[in-house]
Amino acid sequence: MVSLYPDLTEEMSDEEIDDSPWMAALYTGPGFRLAAISWSRSVMVAANLRFLANRHGLICYDPQADIVIAPAR
Repeated sequence: MVSLYPDLTEEMSDEEIDDSPWMAALYTGPGFRLAAISWSRSVMVAANLRFLANRHGLICYDPQADIVIAPAR
């Protein structure tokens, strides 16, 4: 996703920032990454994040829906 939508900590133009689905900089820690997604882009971006997580065998948690999405086996 960051190849499509760079982290807000990257140097970006005002237009790129306006086009970004992120509401804040991505937060990365040991074994996780948090992404605050703008409400207006949440359906599309969350679906893509869930797809990528599944593809790479990662667990995805959606705090708005309070669901954990585990990779398909």
